[in-house]
Amino acid sequence: MVITGLAAKHFRKYESLRLASLPEHGLIMVVGGRESGKSTIGDAICFALFGRTADLENEQLAKLVRWGSMEALVELTFRQGKQSYRIQRKINTQGVQQASLWQIGSQGDTVLANSITAVNEQIKHIIGLSYTAFSRAFFWSQLSVQADAVDQDSLDTMTGIKTYLALGKRLETERLMAEANLQTAQASIGKLETERDSLSFEPEQLSSLETINQVLQERRRAARALQVDIKQSSQAYPTWYETWQGYSQYSLWANRLALWSAVLLTPILLLWALLFFAPTWAQPLWPLDAALLPDSDAVLWLATSLAVLAGSALAFDYYVEQRYLIPLKERVALFASGLRDSLLQLRSTVETFFDSQTQAYLHSRALTANSGSTKLAAVSEYLPEQVRDYAISSTDAQPAFAALSSGLKAYAVRMDAYMDAIDADINHKKHVKSQHDALQAEIRQQAWVIANSEHQAKVLGKSIYLLHLAAQASMRTFNQQLGQRCQSWLSEFTQQPLDNWQIDQDFAAQVLSHEKGGFLESKSSSKQTQQQIILTLRANLANILIDHLRTEEQCLFMDEPFACFDTERTLATLHSLSKISHGHLRQIWLVVRSIPASLSATVLIRPQIGENRLLWKPNDSAKRADYLKGMDLIGKSA
Repeated sequence: MVITGLAAKHFRKYESLRLASLPEHGLIMVVGGRESGKSTIGDAICFALFGRTADLENEQLAKLVRWGSMEALVELTFRQGKQSYRIQRKINTQGVQQASLWQIGSQGDTVLANSITAVNEQIKHIIGLSYTAFSRAFFWSQLSVQADAVDQDSLDTMTGIKTYLALGKRLETERLMAEANLQTAQASIGKLETERDSLSFEPEQLSSLETINQVLQERRRAARALQVDIKQSSQAYPTWYETWQGYSQYSLWANRLALWSAVLLTPILLLWALLFFAPTWAQPLWPLDAALLPDSDAVLWLATSLAVLAGSALAFDYYVEQRYLIPLKERVALFASGLRDSLLQLRSTVETFFDSQTQAYLHSRALTANSGSTKLAAVSEYLPEQVRDYAISSTDAQPAFAALSSGLKAYAVRMDAYMDAIDADINHKKHVKSQHDALQAEIRQQAWVIANSEHQAKVLGKSIYLLHLAAQASMRTFNQQLGQRCQSWLSEFTQQPLDNWQIDQDFAAQVLSHEKGGFLESKSSSKQTQQQIILTLRANLANILIDHLRTEEQCLFMDEPFACFDTERTLATLHSLSKISHGHLRQIWLVVRSIPASLSATVLIRPQIGENRLLWKPNDSAKRADYLKGMDLIGKSA
């Protein structure tokens, strides 16, 4: 790429800037004192191509607008290969940019892009360079060429290890972070395990308590049901007892009537049989008058009447038993069973009434199962049988019923106390379990962090090692390039004192000094020698990029690269730049404060201090002669 024209309005110090019909080959020299505006030309070129400058951040680009103006405009024409292009950029005082790109043709200009993004993409595609590559290889601003030591960042870029170093640094940061996370997790998991162990939680403890809770709940439920049943049955017992006694008397009289009827029926039936079957036998036995001997039919009617009477008595007895006595017997049997269970509960101890697991828990909680009432001693153990048989009157049974009810009530209270205790213990164990589970989950999380951090640290360490190997391989390749191309360049740039260099294991530049007897770090050289080394490195980068771009011609812009050089070094360096370019660096822009002796320029541009307008175009024979002489200096040296 070579620049063919540059124009600007309200850009930095210039109200108007126009460099027209620039020569595509030769040395373009911009000469001026401090604050004359010579560096502004380089800023205009850089801004036109990439929308930025070397000395301003993106948020500061509004400073490019000339004081008192609302908008700055820069237009650049350039040639890449056989095709010419025109690019225009604008920026206002708010920093808002506009950009357009045209392809110049004989039939008119063709618009290629009309937005910043599209223009930037097209420029990179056309010239094959990003801003970073262009600024390092072909645009040497004062910030880059006046460094006090070898530009390590450029060196890293040229050797191909910049990406490795940046990635390695990031991976090292991640590795240190992984190790820090590992140490934190290891310390945390130790504390968590200590806290978890201090809870002394065992899952079977909660399971055991829940089993005991089920037993006690069942016993309390049974005790309450028994208490209600005893209360209701003891209240109903007097009615049952009176009803039983009444219907028992009915049944007794019916049984007696049936019995006596059966007793009388037997002789009467014998008499009827004698009278009916052997009447002659009965007459001798009859003590009275034979006329008074009863008729067999009358005896039969009497027997029938007695039989009917006995049957009626038996039927009545059966009815009384089925209708009243058996239901009363069933009710009182349930009542008697409840009384028996009540006595068993109230007179039992923990050891006899509960299983061993429940016993152990109640003893550990200092809970007992005493009867709780001294009146129970007066209750007969035969009371259930007496009640079952209605052998005890309601009056005699009421004190026993009252004692049992009181005992069952106290028993229910004790069971409630047991349940309160077991519920409290279960809730406590559940709380402990939740703490244990939370700690265990955190321990598992920290264990995962430890495993992941160990794996990550191992992988990152291996990656860093492999990156280091790759960087060293890239460094060796670059050293080979130095041996093939740059050693002679270094000798020419430094006028023989230094003729070899290398990149050491720490990726720092070293130069071979025969006078000092070995490789030395570049910073140990003089400031002028360091500047020459910088130029050599940048020239190497420029030629590598030219080879990569496969271009025939390329411009090079240098802003005061020889600020600390003497005339001899300046001339030698200029001739060396021309020689090592192999004819590809055809257009060289050189910004200096004064013209070096015995050096002719193709174009001489002189910005003046205090002038806000700059115009140049080749319009006279003197400038034409300088133009041809500059071409001879730069072009033929290839």
